[in-house]
Amino acid sequence: ESWGEFLYATLRTGEESGGTEYHSKEMQGALARVAQELKLPLPRPGKKSKIVSCYLGQSLPSTLDMISDYEMALLSSQKAEGNQRGLAVWSKLLENANTGGENVHRGALLGAALGAHSGVEALPPHLIRGLAASEEIGQEIDAFVEAVMTRSASATNTKAASVEVTYTGSSSA
Repeated sequence: ESWGEFLYATLRTGEESGGTEYHSKEMQGALARVAQELKLPLPRPGKKSKIVSCYLGQSLPSTLDMISDYEMALLSSQKAEGNQRGLAVWSKLLENANTGGENVHRGALLGAALGAHSGVEALPPHLIRGLAASEEIGQEIDAFVEAVMTRSASATNTKAASVEVTYTGSSSA
């Protein structure tokens, strides 16, 4: 449930900033709640991961660190315009891939959280264009976002309709 709340906060902070200014209190709070609920150390932005090859249970702390580090980089820039967000997402995904080991599951979590926060319009086009079956994936993403937003909104008494997120990627983008 905390992961759903974190994704909801990620989507809300990305949408509310409109791509011009970055505010992280809600997202950092949600990230800390995920770590606490899972009995993990609090995220440490700026720390290099010491975890290379392990399964999700052992590498989730470094995943939370990477998400927090992405956030702090945007916060320090004070102007988190779309292009900066997309480049920060790409940088973190590359960092994860270059870590090696069992990185696919970390990459899936990073891609979901950071992509949701930056918004699809801010992502470098090759991240979407390079996906096989991008339209089908887009439909699955839209369904997932709708489910998370509806559940989280009802759990926090917030209107899900206040945030509209649509995946607009296609293989011809």
